[in-house]
Amino acid sequence: MNPNLHDGTKGKSDICKTMPAVMPTPKLAHAYVPFQQLVCIYPPMKGLSAGTIFPELDRPYGADPEYTVDA
Repeated sequence: MNPNLHDGTKGKSDICKTMPAVMPTPKLAHAYVPFQQLVCIYPPMKGLSAGTIFPELDRPYGADPEYTVDA
């Protein structure tokens, strides 16, 4: 084996090698999804180009100067 390479365990204590990869009893996340009221929808071709049929969810990249990325 090349002495310049290691398997990721060099210098680590034995406890690091025996730790489980997943916690035994993890807490599950709680998602919050607000109810969406169906007011109007885009026509099929507009929905296809926008990526959504719901105008409330239409957030084109770069349309809001607050959310653009400076080059």
